[in-house]
Amino acid sequence: MGKFHPITRYAALLSSALLLPACSHHGQATSDTAPAGALTVIADVSSSVAALHDPQYAARLAEQVGEDFSHLTLGDREQTVVAGSLSSANATKPEPIVTGPRLRVARAKPRVVESIRTLFARHYDEGDNSTNLLFTLENAHPSCGSGRDEVVLLTDGIEEGAYSVSSALIAGKPINLPAPPRPYLRGCKVAIYGLGVSGGKGISPQALPTRAMTALEEGWRAYFVAAGIKPTDVTFKSII
Repeated sequence: MGKFHPITRYAALLSSALLLPACSHHGQATSDTAPAGALTVIADVSSSVAALHDPQYAARLAEQVGEDFSHLTLGDREQTVVAGSLSSANATKPEPIVTGPRLRVARAKPRVVESIRTLFARHYDEGDNSTNLLFTLENAHPSCGSGRDEVVLLTDGIEEGAYSVSSALIAGKPINLPAPPRPYLRGCKVAIYGLGVSGGKGISPQALPTRAMTALEEGWRAYFVAAGIKPTDVTFKSII
């Protein structure tokens, strides 16, 4: 075997010394700087929402949220924001559920589902007389920077804040929700579960007629697109 020339040896050591920190730094940046994903849930507790009057329907909505949560990865979080009357104590923000080494996504999923069911059960056969979904959504400050963030609204979609969706539906007019202040949802996906499904004490969940449902979808889709969401990233499900 030939001798290893000192200059060649020095060059090899120098190359290794430069290469290893670069590789190490690259791996560290990938794990430390990648933004965490978020599932932001807006739970409507106004009196027209079927989930407040039918535990089985509430359970179906909760299970759907659980399915969405299962798509998250370690380090991601779920945050529920309760929407209702602006003057109501119902408009709360429970503690987020954050996944990590001690709480894997699969273990956290049942906790998320139960938290949604418990929330609706807490307001069983009650609820607020107004629905300020837009105010709640715009002030929830959803995270939309990870590339896998989602905003879910558990609601019938009947906004009754400064703008009245029910009045437009009764008059047979298009739904023209107030424009968002800015494209604050750019980068997120969004879904409304329970759209057009209402209920009441002793009344089974009922979906609106097709024409009204179409008007609701068109109105909310226009709002979400104006808020920065791609049309293909908007989902509506009645779940009935």
